Amino acid sequence: MHRPALTAVLLLASAALVGCSTGAAAPTAGSTFAALPYPQPDRLAPAELDALTAAQIEQARDRLLQDEPSIEVPEVARERFVSPSEVSQVMADCLTAEGSPTVATEDGWESDGDITDTRAWHLATYTCAVRFPRDPVYDIPWNDDQLNYLYWYFVDVATPCLEPFADISEPPSVDEFVADYPDTWNPFEQAGAAGTQTSEQCPPAPDGIYGADRTAE
Repeated sequence: MHRPALTAVLLLASAALVGCSTGAAAPTAGSTFAALPYPQPDRLAPAELDALTAAQIEQARDRLLQDEPSIEVPEVARERFVSPSEVSQVMADCLTAEGSPTVATEDGWESDGDITDTRAWHLATYTCAVRFPRDPVYDIPWNDDQLNYLYWYFVDVATPCLEPFADISEPPSVDEFVADYPDTWNPFEQAGAAGTQTSEQCPPAPDGIYGADRTAE
């Protein structure tokens, strides 16, 4: 069974997904979460992967043509997929290499100085977006295995981390949590602003929720 992924965990929309950050809360030895293996996310069939990637490229192309209606859209080869946590730095590095000096920011990237050639900037942005598209795996709805992993992270790691800053209610059973997700108990929603302010200390999602080879970011 599949459920919506990151969009339902409201605080994940902030750029503070730092499951491996220095000082981030860790599971208590002997807790259920500490003993859990990484979940097994659903894998995209090659055709699905191609379709989702093509949709990203089409969006980038549409943005380019909206900004530069007369431009000839170049053929650009994909180099690799990137995770959400990589996007800012990868795009900044790529744009700089394309001749548009750029710096990464907390919520994206920006020109390192005035943009004197907007056409070159728009073209470089398109080129880099196609070379380094977001990995579609981060847009796949979470399955029950992942939601079980998220539940025990919420219970054993996130709640103790947030309790010094906010009142967190008792959790439902894991079965109720999975069945009702995303309209279910969420300690970060209960913590409100405190959850946002402590996101480095108390990351909103655990590393490994996308499998052992991908971070939560």
